[in-house]
Amino acid sequence: MLTCDGVMTVYVDGVKQNNKTSGYETAQNYNIPTGSTVLAIHCHKPGKSPKILGTIDVSVVTGSKGWLCTDQYYPAWNSAQFVDTSWAPAVAYWRNELEIPYGKVENISSSAKWIGTENGTDLYCRFSLCPQRACFTIRTTRIDNHKLVGFLLDTYAVHHVAECAMKCHAVHDRCQSFNYYSISRICELNHSIDLLKHLIAAPGVAYYYRSN
Repeated sequence: MLTCDGVMTVYVDGVKQNNKTSGYETAQNYNIPTGSTVLAIHCHKPGKSPKILGTIDVSVVTGSKGWLCTDQYYPAWNSAQFVDTSWAPAVAYWRNELEIPYGKVENISSSAKWIGTENGTDLYCRFSLCPQRACFTIRTTRIDNHKLVGFLLDTYAVHHVAECAMKCHAVHDRCQSFNYYSISRICELNHSIDLLKHLIAAPGVAYYYRSN
C-alpha cells in the first residue's frame, strides 16, 4: 500500500504500474510480482517538497533502512540496472499516526514514516527488494579470494552480493559467473565458467559460478 501528497507514479523494475492522483488520505495497493528486484516511486508536488508513505510487507515500510531518495531526475533512474550508490538515504519525517500534519492513512502500518528529501518539487525514491524477499532461486558455488579474468560481461556497483547474483540472473542467457568485491562492493559479471587457467588469486574477492 502506497501514497504520496502529490501525483505518484510507481515502477517495478522500470515497468510503470499506474499513476495515483487521488488525495494522500487514500492509499493504493500495488502488486509486486515474485522475482521483482527494485521498487521505484516518483511523487510530484508543485511548490512544496513531496513525501511518500507506504507498507511493502510486514517488515518493510517507508522509513525503514534501504530507502534512497533524490530530488534530481536521472535517465533510467527507475530501472533495476540503475546504479544508485550516490543517492542519499531518505529523510524520515512523521509516523503514520493520528497527528498533524497528515493524520493516519488507513491500511498503512503505523510504524511507517513519511519520507522524502529536504528540497525540490519532485521526489524520486528507490528500494531494493533483495535481500528483503526471495527474488529468485539461483544455485552457485563460491570460491573465496579468487576471481575470473578475461571473460568480463559487465561491471556494476551494488549494495550486497545478493544484488550481484540478481544482476547475473537477469541476463542468465549470457551470465555464467560473477566476481564480488566485498570491500568496494563491485560486481563483475562473466560470460564464462572457468576453474583453471583464468582463475587467479584475489584477496577480498569471491568468485561465484552457476551450478544449476
